[in-house]
Amino acid sequence: MKKQEASTCPNLAPTFNDYTIQPTQNLEPIFCEWLGRTIATYSFLEKTLWRANCVFAALVPVDTRDSEIEQLALDYLEKITSSVSGNLGNQINTFANFIKKFEPELIVKPVNLVTQLNAAVPIRNALCHGAWEGEPDSSGAINCTYVDRKLGILKNNFDTIFLKRTQKEIWLLAVDVIDLVETNGLNFPGKEQ
Repeated sequence: MKKQEASTCPNLAPTFNDYTIQPTQNLEPIFCEWLGRTIATYSFLEKTLWRANCVFAALVPVDTRDSEIEQLALDYLEKITSSVSGNLGNQINTFANFIKKFEPELIVKPVNLVTQLNAAVPIRNALCHGAWEGEPDSSGAINCTYVDRKLGILKNNFDTIFLKRTQKEIWLLAVDVIDLVETNGLNFPGKEQ
């Protein structure tokens, strides 16, 4: 069989001159703005968790001997490296492990914080990786479908009101993480004192 050149099969090659096939063609500009703001706030939450994990990883038990300091430094480096390179779920798991480890010493206990953080992950994944399909409905909501690694399907209609509410909730979760660190007498890195 003779190999065909791409130029002889123009219908097989996509053309990007037709702007009616763009993935955001059906989305209102205000929706796109709040989608971007919400995703950026998730990034802020990830950075906040990474910083909190740095604080907890740096806590050294009082009875540590000089001979153990080098191993503690290596452990710290490993924890921070895995936290910064991990996704939101991994950062939450690292944070949850630190909370569990240090909970007896914490003055202020996190009430449902880890549960709330975990509940935010599927929405983040849908917003970042979902397929936006169809035309917006009369309220401006558009269908988004996301399939996770376990083949769980999240299919929902998202509108600007939902995005604004989610952005605020994610920002408040980041504030709760910062407050947890600071109300327990620790300095949150990067925050001016």
